[in-house]
Amino acid sequence: KHVLVLPGLTANRKEQRVDVFAEATGIETGMIVEFLLIDAASSKGYEALIWSHARPSDIHRALEFIGMQPGKPFHPGRLRFWPKGERVLTGIGATGNNDRIPLESLIVDQTVNRSLPVTGFVFAGSMMVHKSEIPDEKAYAADVMDPRSVASIYNDTTAVLDVPRRALQNHVYGRQRVSPTYQFKKNERLTVTLEPEYKSGRKRVADISLSVTPAAKGKTNLSV
Repeated sequence: KHVLVLPGLTANRKEQRVDVFAEATGIETGMIVEFLLIDAASSKGYEALIWSHARPSDIHRALEFIGMQPGKPFHPGRLRFWPKGERVLTGIGATGNNDRIPLESLIVDQTVNRSLPVTGFVFAGSMMVHKSEIPDEKAYAADVMDPRSVASIYNDTTAVLDVPRRALQNHVYGRQRVSPTYQFKKNERLTVTLEPEYKSGRKRVADISLSVTPAAKGKTNLSV
């Protein structure tokens, strides 16, 4: 009851860890990269670091299984200009090897000539979309829409895990390159680990609402 096994992943509730089975795309050092971890069904592998052998929706389900709750994805149309949610820490290494390095360390930001900060990713969860062939049925966007992103390096409404900062695609494209630390061979089998930032139950995110109502003359009614 404490272990979830789905195609391409295992999740352990006691250890609060998800292991995703993956594969190196073989992208070369110094190349422009747009995607960190994408579904193997994506057509964007030429600008990605790693294929995931688990579906994005299953990874979402596994994170919920270990006790995490999704937040809300970046969505300017709904006036959400950055993703909201708890952080997920990542690690990647060859399958069978316990050594892990953060996904962020595989990317160099050329504007500052250093790797991306290791701050974890926001578990925003992909938005839901309508299937054109079944109007009344919704689908997990990262399962059915390219780039089918599991972990993104720019703000993406369809990504399972987003960067915890303002990073518009057109602002960061071309600046982020494959780091020399990415030394995996094409089709090399990898394991990506996903763990909550805080395993103690501590939360980074809090919901705050502001309510303003008409007041008597000379007074202000304001509650938070």
